[in-house]
Amino acid sequence: MQFSVRLLLFAVVPIAAFFAVARTAGYAVAAGTILALAMFVAAAFWRRRGRVVYLRLAAAVFALAVLWFLAVDWSWFKADCPDCLNHRDVAEYRVFCIPVHTQVVERPTRLQLVLKDLGLPCNHTNRGRWHKHRRWGLVLCACPCFDGTWSIDNTGDYTEEMASTVRQVGEENPQLAAELADLAIRKHDYATFWRKINRAIEGESGGPD
Repeated sequence: MQFSVRLLLFAVVPIAAFFAVARTAGYAVAAGTILALAMFVAAAFWRRRGRVVYLRLAAAVFALAVLWFLAVDWSWFKADCPDCLNHRDVAEYRVFCIPVHTQVVERPTRLQLVLKDLGLPCNHTNRGRWHKHRRWGLVLCACPCFDGTWSIDNTGDYTEEMASTVRQVGEENPQLAAELADLAIRKHDYATFWRKINRAIEGESGGPD
């Protein structure tokens, strides 16, 4: 009976570990993790002595290295809003794809700032996220590793004077503010949005083109 229970544990534990890792990190990482653990256990409990001990040591170190690269990573995600064009950088230290430390950097756009000053900020309900970099073992950048510049937006030319004027437009003409927000967030008609908001900032009516 004892032998049967032990055999059952030897069978169930690896299977449970495989599916637990696969649920968060995927089947490829789970398979590699189980193989690395099996190699480490075999190297640790191999009873032969002599020069074989160096082979055991090398196998154990290799298995731990593989396990480290599979289990631990630093990932960089880009979270983009297709409505106000906001961009967010999300950096995560992860263990089996479970975040243990996260850092978020907001990349606001001029459009986002204007909508906020109008009193109708974008809620980013359609925000999507994609994986830009993954450093396996905190070292190897691969799968994915997309280099290059992404999502540059100049908000320096949106002065406090302009922001004050936009806030005044939002307070005095809520109907125009709602129309502008609809143009940007729902219709994505940014050309008309900027024509109207520029007229409002310049003191014109902001009415129909």
